[in-house]
Amino acid sequence: MAAAKAGNSRNSAENSALAARLSREIAGDILFDAPSRGRYATDASFYQIVPAGVVVPRSMDEALRTLAICRDERRIVTPRGGGTSQCGQTINEGIVVDFSKHLNRLVSVDVSSRTCLVEPGIVLDDLNRQLKQHGLWFPVDVSTASRATIGGMAGNNSCGGRSLRYGTMRDNTLAIDAALADGTLLHFGEVPRDLARANSPKNGPSLFRDMLDLGEREAAEIAARFPKVQRRVGGYNLDALVPRNAPNNLAHLLVGSEGTLAFTTQVELKLWPIIRNKVLGVCHFGSFYEAMDAAQHLVRLRPIAVELVDRTMIALGRDIAMFRTVIDTTVRGDPDALLIVEFAEEEQADNLQKLKQLSELMVDLGFGWSHPQRKWGGVVDVVEPALQTAIADFRTSGLNVMMSMKQEGKPVSFVEDCAVPLPHLADYTERLNAIFAKHGTRGTMYAHASEGCLHVRPVLNLKLEKDIKAMRAIAEEAFAMVREYKGSHSGEHGDGLVRSEFHQSMFGERIIADFREVKERFDPDRVLNPGKIVDAPRMDDRSLFRYSPDYRVGELRTVLDWSAYPGAGGGFQGAIEMCNNNGACRKLEGGVMCPSYRATRNEKDVTRGRANTLRLAISGQLGPDALTSDEMMEALTLCVSCKACRHECPTGVDMAKMKIEVLTARATKYGISLRDRLVAYLPRYVGLASRFAPIANWRNRSALLRSLFEKFLGISAKRSLPVFRHDVFAPDMDVFGPVDGREVVLFADTFNRAYERENLEAALRVLVAGGYRVHIPKPADGSRSLCCGRTFLSVGLVDQAREELARLVTTYAPFALRGVPIVGLEPSCLLTLRDELLSVRSDNDARAISAQALLLEEFLVHEAETGRLKLPLGAIDAKALVHGHCHQKSFGAFKPVEKVLRLVPELRVETIESSCCGMAGAFGYGADTHEASMEMAELSLLPAVRRADDQTIVVADGTSCRHQIKDGTAREAIHVARVLALSLDSTDPFPVTTKE
Repeated sequence: MAAAKAGNSRNSAENSALAARLSREIAGDILFDAPSRGRYATDASFYQIVPAGVVVPRSMDEALRTLAICRDERRIVTPRGGGTSQCGQTINEGIVVDFSKHLNRLVSVDVSSRTCLVEPGIVLDDLNRQLKQHGLWFPVDVSTASRATIGGMAGNNSCGGRSLRYGTMRDNTLAIDAALADGTLLHFGEVPRDLARANSPKNGPSLFRDMLDLGEREAAEIAARFPKVQRRVGGYNLDALVPRNAPNNLAHLLVGSEGTLAFTTQVELKLWPIIRNKVLGVCHFGSFYEAMDAAQHLVRLRPIAVELVDRTMIALGRDIAMFRTVIDTTVRGDPDALLIVEFAEEEQADNLQKLKQLSELMVDLGFGWSHPQRKWGGVVDVVEPALQTAIADFRTSGLNVMMSMKQEGKPVSFVEDCAVPLPHLADYTERLNAIFAKHGTRGTMYAHASEGCLHVRPVLNLKLEKDIKAMRAIAEEAFAMVREYKGSHSGEHGDGLVRSEFHQSMFGERIIADFREVKERFDPDRVLNPGKIVDAPRMDDRSLFRYSPDYRVGELRTVLDWSAYPGAGGGFQGAIEMCNNNGACRKLEGGVMCPSYRATRNEKDVTRGRANTLRLAISGQLGPDALTSDEMMEALTLCVSCKACRHECPTGVDMAKMKIEVLTARATKYGISLRDRLVAYLPRYVGLASRFAPIANWRNRSALLRSLFEKFLGISAKRSLPVFRHDVFAPDMDVFGPVDGREVVLFADTFNRAYERENLEAALRVLVAGGYRVHIPKPADGSRSLCCGRTFLSVGLVDQAREELARLVTTYAPFALRGVPIVGLEPSCLLTLRDELLSVRSDNDARAISAQALLLEEFLVHEAETGRLKLPLGAIDAKALVHGHCHQKSFGAFKPVEKVLRLVPELRVETIESSCCGMAGAFGYGADTHEASMEMAELSLLPAVRRADDQTIVVADGTSCRHQIKDGTAREAIHVARVLALSLDSTDPFPVTTKE
């Protein structure tokens, strides 16, 4: 099926020969296996074209050598950056060249002239991080800035939310160095019309002269047919060639050309001073139409952006944990639409004056908080930087928020990019909604109201023929309306496979002939990304769809609850297909997602790549039994189950949970390894191992045993294992603290109970000192201690995990059902009760336990905020350097860690901005994963710990995190419970006894 969808006439022998030649001449990655090709077959569009292969060059010379080989072999070449294009620009037959992994340098910065030179694979956010020290930034701030590359942005002529002030990518590109398809290297920049001073190879002036001649010849037609709106990125920028724009910048012809004309090697950019002060005015409207009509008036105040958020986006955002707080804080009442107006004057006083003028203008336009719905509204001022950032994160996640609908139909990108003059915006959107209704659907709208360029997406199911016909009809009717308003059908995201077909109706035959002439002059053999801009297929050619006519998913046996989603496997299919390929998981800093990608920069090792591999596997595109194949496990091996994607992916792709399904399927088919058995069954043998601790710990002291463990068990000889001890946490009593104290249950997890009893003792002391009645219930059957089943889940033994959870539920349910909090210390264990527990059972007892499960810090902060916490904490004159556990961050449980530490007088709390520590349970112990584990830790965590002085208290709640810190820095990290116990020492030096 995959080969058929690619339409690739090359047979496997020819592909193998090409792969062999590339491998001989290129040191970078040469990827011709089916899963790798499948991972590069899609972008953020609804298309899929499987390439013959993928090259990830290590140098620009290798990239150019790849081009030469492909030209010699008569193969198509498609350059690719972050793969976030929404129109299919970065997919094609032939060879995909991925610039993002290695060709991503900031080559030079000229601070005085405010310019820089970059390689095309550099990510926008990474560029701006490096420019910040110079007080400069590149302001084409697209919503995908955390993964969009400059090369891709130039290819699309990206715009960003602040183009009202800063313009588009074209306006900020000074020059481009690029290779033609024949290998000729040229500098594209400003040239005089007589070309007397052009400094280029022999065929450069000839090409440039031909382009300028075309511009002069067609100047009148270009003036007549090109829309007079800033947001026009459709077709080639022929207006860059006309005499009135002299001196002409030939780089602007390459901007927006989608990799069809030349192979970019470097880009020179115009830089701007960093914004120092800004404010937001969140304008509320009871009527969407009135909001759109108001936009033309709001821009008169000269804001740098006016961004739309519609009712649908607000409602969806409320259901996404990471956005709920900002919406509740910012949104007043029940608006039909918001316009977020941003001012960024040099002086903050001027910004505040602008906010005042904005409120006055809203009143002048007839809006008020007490008015009837059509004119209901007003302004919520946002001055606090943190809240501004939270609003920006929500706004720039618009696409992913809209795509978070858990249903077969999704908002589809194809008319999302139209731009019309502002006076027509209200009528345009009203008529567009009528078109949607006519075809039995509805649309979502958000983004750039200041430019008349809204991202409009009708909800359609592209697996259904009737919806595809509706998409075609909507496109034709919408584009006809855009022409009527003299707008642009392609306003920001480019043409690709979606809109190129419609250039003829938008520009006319003569301009289309000009486009073909440009393509022919640059690339006569159609080597570079053909089928985009000129000679494009029909946008509704289903053979090119991700969900083609023969897309099928057979029934799947699953073990977890996926009922929130549609499709096979009880919804497992729908959960996988939630990935829209927008690539938020490719961000390099901020949050946790995705630690394995940050370490390797491989598409295979990012959430998107794994989701694509799963989708291809369950739909039969990788052959039979692909779900349990070694190739599938290769894609999942470096997934550390950090659960960051569950929280940070706006569409909620939960790869940790999906990995459990794959591991379970493999365990059922093949069984599990001895190493996995040792990991999984730890809770059941830890008691025995503790009784024979010296023998159990012998491996750590013996180089020979370390070597044997690595050879036969796959446990890295470079790692020490956790140390068993005789004196495990085994209190004689079941209850502690005052009889009349508020009840809590203390969950004594396997790891703290067996290896670090001091943490549980510290937590018990803190809770009793706070006046709580602490229960540590034993299993009703009097057997071994309770366990959450985490270790069994980590290797796919879900039935055994279910058994462990059943024992825990039986023991804890009587407490939970009467509202007693269940407090734990180890994040991965306690938060299993909030997550996987409800995936293996959903009865009332399980739901009650899940609702009452809290980490120690969450419980204490809640008690403090309600005024019930009475802890006699003493001063600690030191700095606490805190690393958050991945699962704490995923479940919004890390902020309480910072808050509770700040309750300690004189303690200075500093948080390490880190992703996963890399240990991740048993992951860091594997001989095959140890290196990746340390690479993850070295990204930020270990360097931050090494920089800390000896007096700094290093704090980490996770057992694995503490072990990683110890192995990587020789520093001891301690649990928050022990920090609080140290604070109590100065006021109450007597610990709680656990013996009768």
